[in-house]
Amino acid sequence: HKPLPAMLTTRSISFILILGTVPPCTSFLNTFVVSSAQKSKRIESKYSTRFLTHVDTDESQAKPKCLLLISSFDEGVKNSPSSSEFLRNGLLEAMNRQKVAHAEKELMESVLNSPCNGPDIAKLEALEQADSSTEISTLRFVYIPTAMYALRSDSTSSPGKQRQRARADGKKRRNAIVAHIQSLIPGINVHAITVDLADGSIKQPEGTDDTTMFPKVNRNKTIVEQTMFESGICEPQTGKEALSIKGWSPHFVYVEGGNTFWLSHCVNNGGWEEDLKELCTQAAAPMYCGKSAGAIIAGKTVQTALWKGWDDPMVVPGIEDPSDWVGVPGLQLVGDASFFPHMDEAYEELLEEKKKTIESPVVALTDQDAFAVKDGLVVDISKLNES
Repeated sequence: HKPLPAMLTTRSISFILILGTVPPCTSFLNTFVVSSAQKSKRIESKYSTRFLTHVDTDESQAKPKCLLLISSFDEGVKNSPSSSEFLRNGLLEAMNRQKVAHAEKELMESVLNSPCNGPDIAKLEALEQADSSTEISTLRFVYIPTAMYALRSDSTSSPGKQRQRARADGKKRRNAIVAHIQSLIPGINVHAITVDLADGSIKQPEGTDDTTMFPKVNRNKTIVEQTMFESGICEPQTGKEALSIKGWSPHFVYVEGGNTFWLSHCVNNGGWEEDLKELCTQAAAPMYCGKSAGAIIAGKTVQTALWKGWDDPMVVPGIEDPSDWVGVPGLQLVGDASFFPHMDEAYEELLEEKKKTIESPVVALTDQDAFAVKDGLVVDISKLNES
């Protein structure tokens, strides 16, 4: 029989040890420098330092548990030991957070069901084990390629051909992410699904040969399937279930690059903003990774997507004029900061000019950079592998 105070002490010590492995952090209220690029003779991430400004956040605003924003997965993560290490740690901690949350829920239920006898000792020990567990299990991964599904008006291919090609390309990109995760965490099993925010559909479930873990989409669940779903074992039937702590409870959410305006439209039109914000700020939150458009949408405004002229706003019916997108909000996961991906020397003057037209500070990211947040604090992950 272990008294409750001893359990709390153990958990506090465990938490301190985890934080001890994290590089120096700074609050949103301070000026920070973010760079995951390896030392090289080229740009050396000077833009993240040069154009990074003071970032403020409302103290009442919930903070993301773990967030990684990039311009390029290959250059910003795959080829960067520091970003890869942050990704690995973030995924392992997300998995552990959910184990602990599940154990805490069961412990609380035992207390409520037996107020006179106190907590179930077996549940209490299960919580301690979950808190210190290093077991590699299954990672639930939601891949969101909505931005790259936007139809191009200048394409000679039919809409059907464009969608088919985009889905195939998205599948290749998702497979590359899964392969990198498995190289970082040997032995991990990844259950991956693709969610399109345009219609909330779920496609391409993979990760197991057991078909009972991926029931058909859009049909009523049997009692057995419902139990499996609530335990996080099988696939959700809608995107809303996929992006919910009370639903499938994913450990990793990756928002792919593409047309920022189409992504923003789908987020707002489908009511995904609150779903994503609530998901990423829960106690058992997954790790969020946003690439290019997925990074911009995480910021205060998507207006920065207008600056280079890469994204065509005409993909969204009724909002074809670029001026209609001025001030349109993003998810605001990082306080007042907005993001400008794919920065390089060619855009120095453009950035200096455009950042005067926006109230929020702008974080410019080269293809080698990564912007990282852990427990509501900005992390300089360039120091992660320093001895």
